[in-house]
Amino acid sequence: ENKIRSLCRSKNIHLSVVRAGILKGGGPGKVGNDVVDASVNGVDVGLNKSYYDTLLDILDAQVTMSHDKFTLGADISKGDGIELPNMFVQMGSKASFEASPYDTNRAVLAHVIVASLLLSDGIADETVEFSVGSQKADRIPSMESLSEMLLARL
Repeated sequence: ENKIRSLCRSKNIHLSVVRAGILKGGGPGKVGNDVVDASVNGVDVGLNKSYYDTLLDILDAQVTMSHDKFTLGADISKGDGIELPNMFVQMGSKASFEASPYDTNRAVLAHVIVASLLLSDGIADETVEFSVGSQKADRIPSMESLSEMLLARL
């Protein structure tokens, strides 16, 4: 990471580092023919519903689908704010969709990254480093809310 930082600095390239916790969730978005799955409040939040069909482990599928319904909030912190727990705690949380600072919903992460790219308050002219965890919510925050969170924490 330090080599990349110094290389970018030497070439006058701005660097953004976005850290995520253990990735969970990620769908459902459109279920086909532009129909949105009503189980996510009618909002296209992630990958196509066929993503769920690729999850062969029933526990993994249940956690993924539940994470996409109940853990759609963003916990944004400046720098490397995610401290991963030891392996035993991680194994214990594998079956959980509870909000956690060291879990990150794939769809939420994508929305936060897009919000960070849309910021126009000079933030793109500097090195940006932040972490994204999860919070309990049944909807992904709007781009405006995510932008406000990012500006408040960066």
